[in-house]
Amino acid sequence: MNVIIGNAPRTNIDISELPAGVEGDSRLILANAVAKIVNHSKFDSPPSARDWFNDPANEEQFASIKQLDLSGKNLKVLPSEIEKLAGLVKLNLNRNSLNTLPEACSKLATNLKVLFARDNKFETRPEVMKYFRLSKEDFEDNLAPIGYMGSSSKFERF
Repeated sequence: MNVIIGNAPRTNIDISELPAGVEGDSRLILANAVAKIVNHSKFDSPPSARDWFNDPANEEQFASIKQLDLSGKNLKVLPSEIEKLAGLVKLNLNRNSLNTLPEACSKLATNLKVLFARDNKFETRPEVMKYFRLSKEDFEDNLAPIGYMGSSSKFERF
């Protein structure tokens, strides 16, 4: 069966409906960034990365990560496995091709205080941002000007 996908609204993208390559590649990028932090070997396939994220034995290790730099990784979507990193305080998504953030990011709302999302493809403020109480955020250099919360005039290095 041939399926033609029209232009869906950018703010309502469900990553589970995207082609497997896009989500799988993003999952692999996320897994390898996290693996580097926790001194785990590199992943070669999206299924092995998915299995690692879904292993309950790793939950405590994932929750202990406070800072994650995914800048310049050419991410088109942020995989739902980001929710496993509920202890994140600082997340850098600068210089990617993101146009939304998945609902799974709401699991980060309790601890996340700093979010850099400069130079992506956001046209509107992601809906999931309503859950956050950030002290710093940066959405500059996206496709459309996006309002800021917190201190946005001076940005610290990640």
